[in-house]
Amino acid sequence: QTTVSANRTNEQMRADLLAFRRRADAADVALVYFAGHGMRVGQTNWLLPTDFDAASIASDEDFEARAISHRTILRELGRAPTRIAVFDACRDNPFIDELQVMAVENVDGSASKNVKRPHKNDQPAISRGLADFGNVRDNLGKETFVAFAAAPGKVALDPANGAYSVFTAGLLN
Repeated sequence: QTTVSANRTNEQMRADLLAFRRRADAADVALVYFAGHGMRVGQTNWLLPTDFDAASIASDEDFEARAISHRTILRELGRAPTRIAVFDACRDNPFIDELQVMAVENVDGSASKNVKRPHKNDQPAISRGLADFGNVRDNLGKETFVAFAAAPGKVALDPANGAYSVFTAGLLN
């Protein structure tokens, strides 16, 4: 059974994942393939829905409500004996400048610009490419396979002609 979801908003992506989880729990194999924008914040990879608005992010909680973490995707693979997650989302972050800086209100009511947005656990807030699964991978179990379009911290190659990514074209071949 295959479900294709394209160009989804945050609400639609979350609904699709919930419906997928219900089927994945009873499946022999559960596979999620995501192609689109992804970014790294700290040690978490985030998949961005079509309605992601970087200008509306003022806190980690805002970010968590407006993007989908790789941990969510892995959890939604359910209890299938074989679980596969493919992330073709190692893109150059188009929101890096917008998310690194936020306006901070001074005591006198004026706004200061160019203040780095703090992040939990003193991790670097925003960086290129996706994060390595590291400790997450250790907890996946040998029945879970995860593939990335690029190495951690690297940016995937985009196609010259606007078709499939280099990663997807290779996978299809």
